[in-house]
Amino acid sequence: MENQYNEDSIRSLDWKEHIRLRPGMYIGKMGDGSSPDDGIYVLLKEVMDNCIDEFVMGHGKTIELSIKNNQVTIRDFGRGIPLGKLIDVVSKINTGAKYDSKVFKKSVGLNGVGAKAVNALSSSFKIKSIRDGKCKEVEFSYGNIINDFDIKESTSRKGTTVSFIADAKLFGNYRFINDYIDKMLWNYCYLNTGLTINYNNNFLSTYLDGRQNELAKHDKSLSPQMTLRSTSYNIDGEILLDKLIDNKVCDCCQTDLGITQNNIPITVYRDRSQNETRDIYYSFFKDAKWSTPLSINDDNWIISGCPVNGPAISTFRNSSSVVWYTEEKGESVLKIAFSENITNGFNDPIIINANDPIGRVDIEMINETSSLISYMDYIGEKAYLKVQKVNSLTGNNKFIIIEEISNT
Repeated sequence: MENQYNEDSIRSLDWKEHIRLRPGMYIGKMGDGSSPDDGIYVLLKEVMDNCIDEFVMGHGKTIELSIKNNQVTIRDFGRGIPLGKLIDVVSKINTGAKYDSKVFKKSVGLNGVGAKAVNALSSSFKIKSIRDGKCKEVEFSYGNIINDFDIKESTSRKGTTVSFIADAKLFGNYRFINDYIDKMLWNYCYLNTGLTINYNNNFLSTYLDGRQNELAKHDKSLSPQMTLRSTSYNIDGEILLDKLIDNKVCDCCQTDLGITQNNIPITVYRDRSQNETRDIYYSFFKDAKWSTPLSINDDNWIISGCPVNGPAISTFRNSSSVVWYTEEKGESVLKIAFSENITNGFNDPIIINANDPIGRVDIEMINETSSLISYMDYIGEKAYLKVQKVNSLTGNNKFIIIEEISNT
């Protein structure tokens, strides 16, 4: 029997029904997060774009983003959404302030749809706005209002907070991949000079670890030696990741850590071989693991004790440079090496035209090919602190003496 096409066949959907029935019209494909263009990243981007619009208009230089157990929370420090319209801007299609070119002269989103799509496609959606010393908060589920809290007094900084959990019934067993998010956030910062995005309030450190010295006293299979480890923490001090980088390094030469624009951390340190060669090594963190440590240059400095004279690293966009002290044929030497892409390693080092260097180095990249280095150097019987500019293409420039350090 043929189905009848008549007035009863015509349906009118409300805003959230249409978004949930045809999500592809609003966010493209769905996906489980394994691809950078999957829908869960579009949801994140829709909320972030609203924060960026506030920044572009000169309101709020910092955005805070956290993702924990698939709950995304984004906080800006802009003007805050007018409290009386808080519900409308996230639940009435084609509603927003960006149709007013006086209020938003520049805007990423212009159609009044983005936040509504996030709301409709989330099992939990919360929005809070703070402005003029007052706060309003509303909670939704699948686009339906669950709690509409009264306006109350607030002493918190103005701005808007959105928190959502994407609907697992639509997106399946999804997960956010940090590499994709990192790239998105770096792009935001690169395109918006002066913007700061705090992501998960995480901190990464690399450090000399001496626990094996103590463990070796009770376990004869272990050798008493210093190792190099990395640990990342959240703002509450919870350890998120703890990794061994190198199982034998110099006992007390300081390490250093830099991070590229592509969010690749690079650590540099003085290694220690079985025959007491103590050259400078590096390792970088990519795809959730540290690379196999490699020497920046085979200086082959053999010394039985720690020289207490570690390297320093600096990055500029995706370039990096490392400066270090070593000895060759009994002579003190300073070297610097540059890298355009850390995954391809470092170029051959440049020898710094110092007099009789002591080391104690530091470095700051000022563009992709140039770095400023500081170090201690003997001239006659006096030690001086020097600063010098070095270019990866043209080599050394003149040094500047900053201060006399001692008379010995």
